[in-house]
Amino acid sequence: MDDSSRLPQSLSRSVLPIMVIAGCMLVAVISMCCWLFGQMIMFAFAGVLVAVLMRGIAQAVHRWTRLPISLSLVAAILLAVVVTGGACILFGRMVESQTGQLVQSVPEGIAHMKEQLGKSDQGRWLLAHQSQASSYAGLAAQKAATMLTISLSALAGIILMVATGLFLAFQPGLYVSGLISLVPPPRRERAREVLEELGYELRRWMLGQGLVMLIVGTILTIGLAVIHNQFMLALGLLSALVTFVPYLGALLAGSIAILASIQQGEHVLGWTVMLYLVVYLFEGYCITPLVQRGTVELPPALIIIAQLAAGVVFGLLGLVFAAPLLVTILVLVKMLYLRDTLGDQVHLPGAEHAAAS
Repeated sequence: MDDSSRLPQSLSRSVLPIMVIAGCMLVAVISMCCWLFGQMIMFAFAGVLVAVLMRGIAQAVHRWTRLPISLSLVAAILLAVVVTGGACILFGRMVESQTGQLVQSVPEGIAHMKEQLGKSDQGRWLLAHQSQASSYAGLAAQKAATMLTISLSALAGIILMVATGLFLAFQPGLYVSGLISLVPPPRRERAREVLEELGYELRRWMLGQGLVMLIVGTILTIGLAVIHNQFMLALGLLSALVTFVPYLGALLAGSIAILASIQQGEHVLGWTVMLYLVVYLFEGYCITPLVQRGTVELPPALIIIAQLAAGVVFGLLGLVFAAPLLVTILVLVKMLYLRDTLGDQVHLPGAEHAAAS
């Protein structure tokens, strides 16, 4: 009896170090894969987001027109092409001209700000003892101002992302079934439920964030036109695009707008600062909570932590897609850990919507 009772204990003591080493090796391998293939993983995830967004628009078209879902998807793609092409025809040349001037004005604004600071003792002291963080902030603002120009170098990646999204959008069942086939048979039904919930919440978040971007860009463009800011279209478009990245996008948009408005006079600068403060406060406290109501809640501190972590692991693309990555993680935690492991009752909008319909 003593020998038989000691045997499992000795085995557990010998197996434990092996399990720890195996776990560390697994974490190391995953980290290495993320580091080596980070951009590929992010482009693939972006393709999934494109597919989720297009399917969401197609489902809306299907509800309005009663067309088959495949024809609704084609109609959604044609609608996106027509809207984008029409906007390029109407505003493309003006946006291109303003963007070029904007890229030049940001460094000039920084130089002008330093010149004005150099006229006072306090300003000279500040320039002489400026912190490394402020240097990084100015550099980030300059880099963000050239976002539209730099994006041309990533055209191949964007085309690949859109193509992947379209293939996924037209045949989602094929890829979902292939993914579910990797799960043990007793868990396949549960895996399908998790993927359906994940698709629903990502779709709601993408559509909601797209609406927020449209509202913010429209309000800022109109406001900048009213105060006679000469970069109204470029700043409005840039602000709409970076609003996809919560919090950091608002900071970048406001920094660029301020630097670009320094040489347009105190009147334009003051009103630009006031406009961006009001619009982004309104966006954070009213627009986003209202539009994203019913989707997964993203606490602000958790979003910032996710942005930092995804930026370190995946680089710039990780920073851009940190919020939808966080949505994915939270849905998986809710369904696989809180509900399945702990037995807690959790709010699942997708399951409730399916039950109601």
